Amino acid sequence: MKISSRPTDNRAVSRRTSPAEDTANSVNDPATRTRSLTATTTGEDILSIAGIPASELTPQVQAALQKLMAEITSLRQSVAQLKDQVKAAETQADQDPLLPVLNRRAFMRDLDRALAFARRYGTRATVAFIDVDGLKGINDRHGHAAGDAALSHMVTTISDNIRSGDSFGRLGGDEFGLLLVQTDEALAAKKMESLSRCVSQSPVKVDDAMVQVQISFGLSALASQGADTQHTAETLLALADQRMYEQKSTRSVTR
Repeated sequence: MKISSRPTDNRAVSRRTSPAEDTANSVNDPATRTRSLTATTTGEDILSIAGIPASELTPQVQAALQKLMAEITSLRQSVAQLKDQVKAAETQADQDPLLPVLNRRAFMRDLDRALAFARRYGTRATVAFIDVDGLKGINDRHGHAAGDAALSHMVTTISDNIRSGDSFGRLGGDEFGLLLVQTDEALAAKKMESLSRCVSQSPVKVDDAMVQVQISFGLSALASQGADTQHTAETLLALADQRMYEQKSTRSVTR
């Protein structure tokens, strides 16, 4: 009788790989290489990929990895610097070129945003139009340096006495806008009277002269939820401007 040979098993024969082969497979895996190369490492860690100690890497591979990681670190530093520069440029673009307040564009943007919130959520806010009284006279009597000092004094005094959430900007020349958030018109009037006193009660010293600075203001409350929606940021500011001139005219008559 013919004895048959052992049946052949067509299934793939599994074989246990050696530690060295496991390491090689790990190095050849793209995902593993990417994770290892992009990790933030220093010293000997830079030269260790997928568990391979630096002593087992060739000098050429070690040099290449060190160069690669140095380039990655340099690129990260460059990106961080660019982000800082962009942030600084954005801040500078919103600032008045002479005084530490917002410029007109940035202030109107904040006013537009506050108006949208007032209409949608019923939040309270009031815009004040501020004018420095007699600035031309200060310039004529004491020089333009005195006028600049008067503006700087007014800006510093008001900025030191408003909340961080309020917006203060220069609209042009000696005209400024102040957005008081979460403030109705009655409360805003009290706040502006207080700010006006703070400005006038601390004269500015220019050379040997003490220059008193005074301001006039007008107010306009932002439309609340469900109220008239015809006003825009520009028309609200114009209304506050008109009321400021009415206040200035009243003061001139009573003097």
